Amino acid sequence: MDCKGAGVKNADIDFLQFIHSVLNDYYPGLVNAILVYKLPVVLEAIYKMVRTWLNDEQKKYIYLIKKKTINEYVAKDQLPDFLLGTNTQPYRDVPKDAPNAVELAKRLGLKEGKAEKMIKHLEQFFTE
Repeated sequence: MDCKGAGVKNADIDFLQFIHSVLNDYYPGLVNAILVYKLPVVLEAIYKMVRTWLNDEQKKYIYLIKKKTINEYVAKDQLPDFLLGTNTQPYRDVPKDAPNAVELAKRLGLKEGKAEKMIKHLEQFFTE
């Protein structure tokens, strides 16, 4: 999450609760890290409140990172230019070898119903 330039006006508790519930309900086990880039000091109080919604297992996957530490988590050649990286690949393109939802669910040991739930949730974003 790129929080560069964010302020109190950007703090949307309902949206944060939505993200939390979507990841928890639709994508369990799929997120192995959430990188929060350049979180302004003024928003750290809100971050502390959001952390109270998470269990200990979920808390260990959230990292607050800054410009000088981002490359400890993501290689520069994997970052788009707006995050000071050198990757020129369009970030909205789906990689050629990306698994579909059913394959990914199997790989992660999730039930097929979870994959179907993900597909149904994302159908509105599919394009032909």
